[in-house]
Amino acid sequence: MNATTGWIVGAGGTILKTTNAGTTWTPQTSGVTNTLRATVFVDDANGWVVGDNGVILKTSNGGAQWLPQSSGTNSPLFSVDFSDANTGWAVGHHGTILKTTDGGNTWLAPTSSKVITTNWINSVAFTDVHTGWVAGVSGTILKTSDGGANWSAQNSRTGNTLQSIFFAHAKLGWAVGASGVILKTTDGGNNWSARAGGTTATLNAVYFADVNNGYVVGSSGTILKSTDGGNTWVKQTSGTSWELYSASFLNAQTGWAVGVASTILKTSDGGKTWLAQISGTNQWLRSVSFIDANTGWAVGNSGAVLKTTDGGAVWVTESIGTSNTLYSVYVVAQGQSILGWAVGTNGAMYKLSNDGNIWSAQDRVTINTLSSSRLVLQEGDVTAWAVGANGTILKTERLGVSVEEPERAGKVPEGFVLYPNFPNPFNPSTNIEYALPQAAHVVLKVYDMLGNEVRTLVHGKQTAGRYRVQFEANGLPSGVYLYRLQAGEFTQTRKLTLVR
Repeated sequence: MNATTGWIVGAGGTILKTTNAGTTWTPQTSGVTNTLRATVFVDDANGWVVGDNGVILKTSNGGAQWLPQSSGTNSPLFSVDFSDANTGWAVGHHGTILKTTDGGNTWLAPTSSKVITTNWINSVAFTDVHTGWVAGVSGTILKTSDGGANWSAQNSRTGNTLQSIFFAHAKLGWAVGASGVILKTTDGGNNWSARAGGTTATLNAVYFADVNNGYVVGSSGTILKSTDGGNTWVKQTSGTSWELYSASFLNAQTGWAVGVASTILKTSDGGKTWLAQISGTNQWLRSVSFIDANTGWAVGNSGAVLKTTDGGAVWVTESIGTSNTLYSVYVVAQGQSILGWAVGTNGAMYKLSNDGNIWSAQDRVTINTLSSSRLVLQEGDVTAWAVGANGTILKTERLGVSVEEPERAGKVPEGFVLYPNFPNPFNPSTNIEYALPQAAHVVLKVYDMLGNEVRTLVHGKQTAGRYRVQFEANGLPSGVYLYRLQAGEFTQTRKLTLVR
């Protein structure tokens, strides 16, 4: 609260207070045995404590007496903050967000952040920056019409897990999942109706090349095709019994499917024949995305990332510096630029930039597994979405760490250089520039003073030139950090200072 007065909280309902800058601590009576996780005071008298099982306590006399408040939740609360004596927020497990405007007498979930579901979300689809859907466990389908500010539940008429959702436009969409379930809507999801697929296999992905021609892939090598907008489905011969997880189509004739045991299949005749491609890996492949007839990516277990530039005749392994399973990759071309997004276990998120050559790790905002991602282009702007476990829905319009290549003015740098970051000290972001006199495999990482890696900013091959990376220190405490550039055999390390 000031230089001498403070409180700490902990297990077993512990609350301690000091009035001499921590020389001595005096126990206070909380009246609970729950683990208490955070406290905040707006003045010497008024403060709040939050903890497990939705506990919220308030004091109006500096902690001499703590009184319980009703949070309306049993979820653990991890943090609390107040802007004044009336207005405050508490956050916790499963995305819980609570707000009060009367000093905590009433706590409510704000409309814009109310958690509609804690079910695992498996798939996300957007038709523009405002309109999108997610689908998941227990037949969950949610829709937003305002860019994710609010989500409303839709009646899928099934209790089966939905693995994938796809929309051709704002009205026409499909969802597929366990036990061969196939759903279709023609009114934006207000009404969903089942379609017969002739299978009880788990269906993992649905993809429509246009409003009529669509494909579904799933367990036991299942591939289904529709030519009438998903009303009827015909089984195709995939040539494999391995489970297929994902499909990507350029048009009604040309597409790829990936799955278990490093399986990659390609069709060039609308699915009449599917030919196996050599992946060059032994990892399960979870997702595939193509931007044209030649260029595509596949991702999977143990951080596997594969790229092809010849339609899949040759797949080359790319290292992005992770062992997390990657469940989804989505890549788009915007003019001459290529932008991609990959997500996976432990909240891992990676951005593809620099014309499809550089993967950079993004700041993690959750430890939940992320199972699906999408990029939405509109009027030159790009919005990224990721969804996953415990009802997780993430959105960014800044796409995390940005990697830029400044104009070179026709001049190639004379040598390898890692420049001082600017500004320095900084909060919350700073720029790091470096120069390459020749093409090299570049790794740029940030470490704490104990040598622990805290961020991977660049990991990939770059051509000669001068580059700039914006490092955002979200979630890091104040202190001195090291940033190190490795480019071929060149290595240089510098210090940067974060001041909160």
